[in-house]
Amino acid sequence: MIGDKLETILDYQKLIDQSIRRLGGYWRTLSGLARVTEEVGELAELLLTKEMDPDKIGGELADVFIISTCLANQFATDLTMEYEKIGLPTNVIEMECSNENVSASDLLLALMKRAGTIARIINHYDGDKPMKQTEEKLSLGGQVAHLHQELFSFASALESTVFDHVAKTVRKNVKRDQHRFAITYDPITEPGATEALELSTLFQQGSRFWSARPWDASQTTEQNLSVTQLTVDRFKKCAHAEGLDGLVLTIPLLLQDAHTQFQLDPTRFSVIDEQGTDQYGIYKIIPI
Repeated sequence: MIGDKLETILDYQKLIDQSIRRLGGYWRTLSGLARVTEEVGELAELLLTKEMDPDKIGGELADVFIISTCLANQFATDLTMEYEKIGLPTNVIEMECSNENVSASDLLLALMKRAGTIARIINHYDGDKPMKQTEEKLSLGGQVAHLHQELFSFASALESTVFDHVAKTVRKNVKRDQHRFAITYDPITEPGATEALELSTLFQQGSRFWSARPWDASQTTEQNLSVTQLTVDRFKKCAHAEGLDGLVLTIPLLLQDAHTQFQLDPTRFSVIDEQGTDQYGIYKIIPI
């Protein structure tokens, strides 16, 4: 993919996913969020300089696009669908638009505001801030699509582009960032779903699955269940808003009652028993 022709947002989404997997996997979402904030701040620094270096601008634009796409990827977002919802073209040639009547500083403020909205969503999912009852439920994938739209407009206001720099930045990162960042478990990179369901692609409806960590025979049942519960709890928070298709669990056959075991509301989640092995069952938790 890194050497392939890139024409659509799905191509770029897959390119970024492939590069992250080559580096060992995704960061924690809160770390990714911190990096989005950092990169938007660096764009602001460049805007304040008297003479802006076009290559630096392009590199920072690409960084914001790449890191925000990483966040979308971690929730298996179908960015093609999210772009279409807001009327944004999915073909790269048509994607980068101009906003001649909007200043770069105003567009930067829009980017900063959108990054704050994304931060609020991530904090609900993975931080310690519960969502208010009166708060509007927004999807992270939808907000990343809006951020991209604003990023393209900001680039145009600076007479720059995003996609001219993304592939180059990805290649640079793959060479530079081996072992640079702490990598943690992420349900989008666990092989359970792709192996159990024989998925041929990600980031498209019908194939947007998370996987819990494989059962570790060297640990006790209680330890394994504790680790699995963490993933299930995250899934329960975000599955409906993000439109995830399901979560795949591979657990011992003796643990049959997943609704009770993982405190699942049967009005919001169904559990499908897939074909497993002699020792382990494969279960899909599906949002209703």
